[in-house]
Amino acid sequence: MGRNDVVAHGRWVTNDPNKIVPFNPLGSNTSMVWVTLAKEPLAPLWRTSMDADTIGEALDSSVAWPTDRIVTIDET
Repeated sequence: MGRNDVVAHGRWVTNDPNKIVPFNPLGSNTSMVWVTLAKEPLAPLWRTSMDADTIGEALDSSVAWPTDRIVTIDET
């Protein structure tokens, strides 16, 4: 898997650096994303949690992801 591969689809939630995702603040240059589709289920999470180490394990939950690695699509 390369740096630019799409590993999941999801919904952007926030980039508030004080928002807690799971148990840790996001911090700078990080966004909270709700994972709705795991295209590469075995891809490692950027920041693991007690419950998930991979995109597939994070399905239907929120994860921290580097904001500059998120591609947004306007659905309007």
